[in-house]
Amino acid sequence: MKVTTVIAARPQQVWPHLAELESHVEWMADAEAIRFTSPQRRGVGTRFECDTRVGPFHLTDRMDVT
Repeated sequence: MKVTTVIAARPQQVWPHLAELESHVEWMADAEAIRFTSPQRRGVGTRFECDTRVGPFHLTDRMDVT
């Protein structure tokens, strides 16, 4: 599956919003909660879990920022 969104803005304008991981639940349709599993909340080495719901399925996505 591939989902594409075109944003009419420069990467420098968009990146600060994407890098703010804790706000993803505000704009990601399937994200319900984010829990950080590392001391840091931004940048390489950040680890977190995101509870998502896709239809009737509830998942926990574990992510590492690399």
